[in-house]
Amino acid sequence: MTLMGLVVGYSSWVYVLGDPAHYDAVFRPKYTHYHTLVVTHGVTSILALLIGPWQFWTLRPDKPTPRQTSPSGRNLWHRRLGWLYLISLVVGALTGMPMAWMAEGGPSSRLGFFTVDVLWLVTAYLSLQTARRRKFAAHRRWMVRSYALTFGAVVLRLYLYGLQYLGYEFNSIYPFTPWLSWLTSLAVAEWILESVTPVTAKRRKPAHTP
Repeated sequence: MTLMGLVVGYSSWVYVLGDPAHYDAVFRPKYTHYHTLVVTHGVTSILALLIGPWQFWTLRPDKPTPRQTSPSGRNLWHRRLGWLYLISLVVGALTGMPMAWMAEGGPSSRLGFFTVDVLWLVTAYLSLQTARRRKFAAHRRWMVRSYALTFGAVVLRLYLYGLQYLGYEFNSIYPFTPWLSWLTSLAVAEWILESVTPVTAKRRKPAHTP
């Protein structure tokens, strides 16, 4: 996941910050006209995509929680990156909303992109609130869901490239691939939460003494 995020993040970074003349022909007129909006959305969304995996490494579920650690070291980096992730996410979602309504693919793809932007904000808010209330187990679950929506950008490209490789036309698949991308990613995240978390909790459960 981390490697795929890095590859897509780097290629998207080069694409967004590159010469607008090199944008895909289908997007070039709108992307050039709304260039500032496109760059802002692209850069902040890429930052969220790149930061996310390191959050799970700087404070893994099998490591001490923030309540059990000092304000330095692992916990300090987790908080700093967490705030950068949330700020990038919020800006990416807010700039993504107007972009959603001018997306190719008609009403279906536009609603798909807009919906994921709304869910992006909702999961970010809930992850922040649970962290502030020191409900760290719930915080981790909401962050997994948040990053699953972020990672939907990678899944979207996999669907687009894969289906076009199989011979499907862009215009025939773009109306539903926005939905399919984040629904797939979120479904996998929920499966991980339901299958891995109970096992982890069971391992941590103290043994009963006779």
